Amino acid sequence: MKRWGLAGAVVVVLVGVALAGWWVLTPHQDRSVAMPADDAAPERVVEVYVDALDAGDCDTALALHDPASRDSSWCDTSSPSPS
Repeated sequence: MKRWGLAGAVVVVLVGVALAGWWVLTPHQDRSVAMPADDAAPERVVEVYVDALDAGDCDTALALHDPASRDSSWCDTSSPSPS
């Protein structure tokens, strides 16, 4: 009978660790970041872009990302690997 109790406790711990790992490792949006004004200074645009990446707001980050740049956005999963 003790074996079943121990096995159940191990299963609960493993499921908890798996859920915690999934939460930490998968991208999720913490908050939305407002787009900068059209006449915003370049420094402000960069601040908003970095804030969007930090918040997991990929819609804002991708809207501000220049697709012609050599580096890809962290949110862009379709970009080719560097050569």
